[in-house]
Amino acid sequence: MYNSIIYTNHILDFGAIGAGVCRFHSGNIIGYNEEDKQTEIFYFQEYKVTISYANKINEKISAGVNINVINSRMDNANATGIGADAGMIYNVFDFLRLGFVSYNIFRPTLSLGSENEGVPQIYKFGVLGKFGLENLEFLLDIDFSIGENEKFKINEGTEIKIFKLLSLRIGFNDGILAYGAGFTIYGFSLDYAYIFNNNLYDLYKLNFSYKFGPDLKEQEKIKKEELYRQVKALVEEKIKIKEMEMAKKHYVLAYSFYKQGKYDDALSEVDKSLGWNSNFKEAMIMKKSIATIFFKDAEKEYFLGDYINALEKFKRIEIMGDWYKDKIENYLSEINNKLKIKKDAKEFFIKGSELYAKKDFEGAYKIWQKALDLDPENKDLKINILKVKDKIGSIKEKISQEKIEYKEKLYLKGINLYTEGKLEEAISLWKKVIEIDPDDIKALRGIEKAQIEIEELKKRGIK
Repeated sequence: MYNSIIYTNHILDFGAIGAGVCRFHSGNIIGYNEEDKQTEIFYFQEYKVTISYANKINEKISAGVNINVINSRMDNANATGIGADAGMIYNVFDFLRLGFVSYNIFRPTLSLGSENEGVPQIYKFGVLGKFGLENLEFLLDIDFSIGENEKFKINEGTEIKIFKLLSLRIGFNDGILAYGAGFTIYGFSLDYAYIFNNNLYDLYKLNFSYKFGPDLKEQEKIKKEELYRQVKALVEEKIKIKEMEMAKKHYVLAYSFYKQGKYDDALSEVDKSLGWNSNFKEAMIMKKSIATIFFKDAEKEYFLGDYINALEKFKRIEIMGDWYKDKIENYLSEINNKLKIKKDAKEFFIKGSELYAKKDFEGAYKIWQKALDLDPENKDLKINILKVKDKIGSIKEKISQEKIEYKEKLYLKGINLYTEGKLEEAISLWKKVIEIDPDDIKALRGIEKAQIEIEELKKRGIK
């Protein structure tokens, strides 16, 4: 009877370890003397305790070693010895594997009674082929062995795995037939083998095993997830530092323009500063200060009776923030009543003023043109149309609404790629956004963030 209990564990970045205890018991054996007469009944029993370690040398080659402690007993004679095995596997291709093992390379010596006996060395070389179809996997094996006290042997066998549940096996051990089957589900495996024996009784093996814990692929996945989590946290820290650097850079420019009285330029830079860091206190204070200057200027226009310019300026302040919301609503209501524009045209004029405040000059021109069509003699409308035409002509490189929509689609597509971990592809799309609009802060931030993440992943060996 042959019994065994074995434990193995694959540990990522360390290798595979194993431990096992095997027991062989012959049962009762009848002894005979030289005259072929029965003498006595005896038995043979052997225990082997094995500790194993294996690891990859490189992507193609793996090597391992067993340390064996063997205890043999025959009647009252008892002996113990220590030995070792060593082996190597070479993965030629995904479907072809070569293996070599030397059993008892460090030979255990056993003393039974007055006799010392060294366990013989055995050398084995094997070839494994693996082929797969949709739900079938075929394994073909042939190995050659020779030992100190053994003749040259050839063993061959095949295994068919069906749906990764059922395994059917058949083979020949030096010409002696053996066959078996196995069943695996939810980590549990039951394997049976029957071996014909020409010397003693036929042998059979029944093996039960249970797989638990993460395998190498799962360990690799867990490790990667943890590394990604660490990298993401580090990237967030670094991008916050970068955001503050850029926010301060644009704030310094805004402050310089503010001191020179160039409030439009100062507003442009302070918006960029807040685009990088919306909570940058100094930039928020400056923007409110600029809004206050614009509000006083708009009030001045209103009290001078220049309602059209006042309307445009109030609309601009409204876009900047809510600081003067209630006062602006009152002024806009008064202006609406005082504008000398036909009722049908007035709605288009106000809408055009909103677009003008947002610097969508082409949009404002189209809407004001509609207003002029409804009130063709209105001098104020004509003056505004000339003014917006000058604005359009003074912009060397304007971004059309079509391009704005296109770059937004590119940016969002880049976000999806970034979320999928395709960082290089995301950067490529965001660079196209920058080609359209060099001041697109969302795309600039995305590029910075992705580049930091790529750098940190490379440091950890992740491409």
